[in-house]
Amino acid sequence: MIKSIRTTLCFSLILFFQSFMKIDEAHGTFSFH
Repeated sequence: MIKSIRTTLCFSLILFFQSFMKIDEAHGTFSFH
């Protein structure tokens, strides 16, 4: 059970960062602020 939750968290984190990078690229800037 814990393992599956962990996997889901990691997967959502990766998706979040991917969309974050795409948004940054669209704006033409790269910042983590």
